[in-house]
Amino acid sequence: MENMQLLVIVSICCDLLLFVLMGWLFFKVRQLGPKRLELLISQLRESQELVERLEKIVEEKARLSKELESRLVQGQGKHTSQMQRDKVLDLHNKGLDAVQIAEMAGLTTGEVELILSINSVAS
Repeated sequence: MENMQLLVIVSICCDLLLFVLMGWLFFKVRQLGPKRLELLISQLRESQELVERLEKIVEEKARLSKELESRLVQGQGKHTSQMQRDKVLDLHNKGLDAVQIAEMAGLTTGEVELILSINSVAS
């Protein structure tokens, strides 16, 4: 029976605390005023848009990673892969960065960076 009474007391205390916090939040929001509240809402919307853009970027990166993994697993012809590797390394030795190499070689930046990192490990 004592445990039940203790649970009831804890529940009542939690409810009172929640009620006080909600009242405090209500008064804080009222103190903001309409202009500050509109600014807060616009910042929240902007944050939401940034989150949505970030989600799209992450999804695209995941898709590209799976595609690259699939290509690596399948091998896609060693001759073609060797030609691409040689072209990437040649362009890298000429001082081009990964983005420039990707554009010239018709690869993604991730593929170029992978080739360069594998080559640096193998060297």
